[in-house]
Amino acid sequence: MEQFSERLRRSSEWTLSLYAGMAAFACYFCMYGFRKPFTAAEFAGIGWLSSEITLKTALLISQTLGYTISKYAGIIICSETRPGWRATGLVILILIAEAALILFAILPDDWRVLAIFLNGLPLGMVWGFVARYLEGRRTSDLLYLAMSCSIILASAFVKDMGRMFLVAGISEWWMPAVTGLTFLVPFLVSVWMLDQLPPPRPQEEALRTRRVSMSSSDRRTFFQDLMVPLCLFFAANMLLTAFRDFRDNFGIEVLSNLGYAETPALFSRTEIPITLAVLATFGMFSLIQNDRLNFSLLIGTMTFGTVLMGGATWLFQEHRLSGLWWMGLTGLGAFLAYIPLNAIIFDRIISLYGKAATAVFAIYIADATGYTVTVGLLFYKDLFAAGLSREEYLQQLTYATSVFGSIAIVTAGILMLRRTWIRDH
Repeated sequence: MEQFSERLRRSSEWTLSLYAGMAAFACYFCMYGFRKPFTAAEFAGIGWLSSEITLKTALLISQTLGYTISKYAGIIICSETRPGWRATGLVILILIAEAALILFAILPDDWRVLAIFLNGLPLGMVWGFVARYLEGRRTSDLLYLAMSCSIILASAFVKDMGRMFLVAGISEWWMPAVTGLTFLVPFLVSVWMLDQLPPPRPQEEALRTRRVSMSSSDRRTFFQDLMVPLCLFFAANMLLTAFRDFRDNFGIEVLSNLGYAETPALFSRTEIPITLAVLATFGMFSLIQNDRLNFSLLIGTMTFGTVLMGGATWLFQEHRLSGLWWMGLTGLGAFLAYIPLNAIIFDRIISLYGKAATAVFAIYIADATGYTVTVGLLFYKDLFAAGLSREEYLQQLTYATSVFGSIAIVTAGILMLRRTWIRDH
């Protein structure tokens, strides 16, 4: 094993990057096999605790609560964990998640919510452990992009696989555990692959700023120095996370209402073109090593994405777009803005900041606050906006994300560029 790791260390930069990108993509892709399969089921007509909240909404809220707590824990755990513990941590997290899915299958209906909470509790830290293998490299943008695009494809693939198991006769209760088991071995292989990666080379550290585990005082100083632009990015991410999660979790209901219930491989048909467009866009940006230019292009593209969301929704309401095109274009716009906020934008901020740190710290604040808002909006839908269909609620959420997300992204970008210009002049 040590010999293989040494061969990787001596390999060319692009060979190493291709290997790292494949490993990161595979690892996070497989994680979705444990997180998202239950969303392929509708659990139609089943309420929770005799309340107005449907079982599916209760399950989504419960898993998101666990996932959100995990994100808050990850702010400290993922930014402080030493390299030797990353692979062990990833394996433990995924085994807990699968055990929870088995528990989900055997508990009574109202108690399944507890099982799915336990499923979400470990999974929120998987991103942080994987990202620690990738940051601080010359090609980190491409590597983050590979991992981020797995979010788009994996969610679609896992739901299509879940629907396939349901058609094959597996019950809605056992389908998530069975789906998870099919991803277990590939996940373990991808973790092993990640753990063979050598640390960033000295020339990469000089170019992209050295990445280190951060103490509590390091985190406090970093946040105080960049508080305003960071908070604006976090605000934009809150809206985008809530939109992405609602579209993802209730996509089957929305598309069914729009007349696409019988369309085969439905999710893959909308998400594969989005993935290719996102890869092409940010893949070109990753070739630009000038941090200011790269950051400026990212801000412009993210703003275009949020504007596209609102524009596509208006065209759909005016009957100028089909339902499938509306879902596709709003998804494209959301991911053009959301994918950089998963890692790329914060990695560039570290480079502009110029002090040793880890991007995972900022990434996890963004994730934790984003999923907190997601939980709130799920509660709000069933308790205070029950009269709105999923489709109508998604349209309102799209407009809010488009307007306020655009303002936050543009303002944060201007403030960050102004700060670095003043520092350097």
